Amino acid sequence: EVAQRKFGSKFTELNEEQRNAVSKAVPLKISEAEPVNIKK
Repeated sequence: EVAQRKFGSKFTELNEEQRNAVSKAVPLKISEAEPVNIKK
């Protein structure tokens, strides 16, 4: 969506510099939780 508004193209069609700009504008927060029930 940001790529479309800012550059008029899909993210996959952008060059590396444009992708970096979009990635900085839309930071991704990824977290992984530890498994709760681990059977040994």
